[in-house]
Amino acid sequence: MNCDRQSRAPECLVPHLPGRVGTRRRWFAALALLLGVALALGVGEVLLRAVVNFQLLGSEDGFTRLMRQGPRETVDTVSGGRQIFRPSEHPDIGWEPIPRVEVGHIRINAGGFRGREYPPSPPPGVERIVVLGDSETFGFNLREEETFPSILESRLNARGGRRFEALNFAAPGYNTANQLAVLRKRAIRYRPGIVVLMYNFNDPEIGDPYLVLGRGLPSRSYLYLLAAYLHKRATALPDLRARARTAVEYYHLLHASPYGEASRRLVLEMADFAQQHGACCVLVIDPHIADREPLGDKYPYRDIHARLAALASESITVVDPLAALAAANPDPTVWWIGPYDRHKNAAAHAVIADCVAEVILRGAETIPVSAPTGPQ
Repeated sequence: MNCDRQSRAPECLVPHLPGRVGTRRRWFAALALLLGVALALGVGEVLLRAVVNFQLLGSEDGFTRLMRQGPRETVDTVSGGRQIFRPSEHPDIGWEPIPRVEVGHIRINAGGFRGREYPPSPPPGVERIVVLGDSETFGFNLREEETFPSILESRLNARGGRRFEALNFAAPGYNTANQLAVLRKRAIRYRPGIVVLMYNFNDPEIGDPYLVLGRGLPSRSYLYLLAAYLHKRATALPDLRARARTAVEYYHLLHASPYGEASRRLVLEMADFAQQHGACCVLVIDPHIADREPLGDKYPYRDIHARLAALASESITVVDPLAALAAANPDPTVWWIGPYDRHKNAAAHAVIADCVAEVILRGAETIPVSAPTGPQ
């Protein structure tokens, strides 16, 4: 029989039926498999969310503790019976100074940050700097002129030539995620040419598990976050603190953990954002002095300094004032505000400000960790 392409005879169609039926069956099998996988993932997602939200495995489950760990929403800082901070309208900022509050030596301007009033744009011929940080930079127990931003401004302007303004956008308790949010939502409106981040060793204490385990659309899935949790061996911050026997061990664990990784990633994002808005980024590694560790050869945090110094690039200038502080006095207690406040005093901020001012005026790419900088 001669079966051509136009033939409709049943005898000619029969040989083609098995192939078509087989193809259909394969498509149906693949579709059923996809639907089954989607259904299993959906059920697994619902069950995992129930396990976490209702603590079905108990509060001792590590993943549950991590996922229920939330970012801090505010700080309770009251002076003279008046509240200085409030929850921010931006959840990723968390909390912020209350505009136009003045209590004792602390004044918050109309823009909601510590210091005098500033117009939205810098005056002609003035280079504007925004300084990001936490309690160390805010300087709760320091007079305004003793804080790092104020001293930095004075040091720069004392050199003559270019004029500078340094705006203090720090707040107690801020971590790297809060600081990046402040830059994006508030500080960038003041048109800075330089963004200075005063990096403190507890800045990686990021409470949001989404920032620690993953970001983007996949991170909204608890199954994805569970896989990231197992892969990264992440743990809740209280568990990390409990694991450490000393403060030195804790800060090493913190910076080697997914929290440290997330913090460094956020610093890179900060530099990219600043560059997109025509500003350069200066990362200041704030030497840790609160735990009486000497600043000389036995200083135990040099590897953490090295991790941060490695972020130096065309968009990030790194300043490490450790050598300058050690050369001035290796005894950390000399740099405390007092025995009950181990934040840095005005003298320590002056040494650090000299290092930063030198780099800003020179336009250096980076200051090596081992190189002495600032006054000797």
